[in-house]
Amino acid sequence: MQERRVELYSAALVAYDQLFENLHSIPTAADDDERSRGIWNQVLAALDELNRTANKVRMAGPPKMAELARTLTRLTSRTVQAAASAAESFNPEELNEIRRQRDETYEQLIAEANRIFGQPILPDGEGSAEP
Repeated sequence: MQERRVELYSAALVAYDQLFENLHSIPTAADDDERSRGIWNQVLAALDELNRTANKVRMAGPPKMAELARTLTRLTSRTVQAAASAAESFNPEELNEIRRQRDETYEQLIAEANRIFGQPILPDGEGSAEP
């Protein structure tokens, strides 16, 4: 079960990272509609993968990890929705709060995974401390 959890947690983080790598590429592709559409397709595919993986984490558990994966997926989906919407659809304070919660959840997910596997990380998210 531990190997399966490692695979699932890693897959969630990979999908998350791929999504944001592509999402951050969109402004550079703004003048190229075909390239922009391709990047959006990659963003949406990564979001789908993150959602599927979060559902698998729900089955593999533990419950706290499942909750963090669902929360990260929901907040990431809201980020993508904001990026695809007209500028006035989301106010800056709301976007900042979504970003703060998303980043906090991401760090909690990593910390919880490391706790589960007996490899705690330092509070700032960098490096590891031996048990």
